[in-house]
Amino acid sequence: HLYCSEVSISPLFRWPNSVNHFTDLSLENRALKDVIEKKLEDSGKGELVSDVVQTFSLSVRQACQAFSLSRTVYYYRPDVLRDEPVIHALQQVAERYPRYGFSKLFQILRRQGHAWNHKRVHRIYCLLK
Repeated sequence: HLYCSEVSISPLFRWPNSVNHFTDLSLENRALKDVIEKKLEDSGKGELVSDVVQTFSLSVRQACQAFSLSRTVYYYRPDVLRDEPVIHALQQVAERYPRYGFSKLFQILRRQGHAWNHKRVHRIYCLLK
């Protein structure tokens, strides 16, 4: 406070409008960053990584690091045929007992000897609805 009086600057210095301009820019940048991140989520970072690897001759490790993507996620390929037996068995039971809900159908599958997890069967049941 002494320093301000020596230099004759009021302690309640009013910043110029440029500071407000910087805060507006930072808000705009944050909004733009959110939009870009949303686009990256929608389009799939894996596709972008492979494009960058081919276009710019980067390694997969460098490209994944640039997009904050784990290499495990990049190399992961889901096994789509794994759910086929569950789908087939669930459809058969549902056709035989059309009024039954998930709980009863799951009990019937268990009685038939299937040891599938109830969360997995429920996920597939919801997809088949």
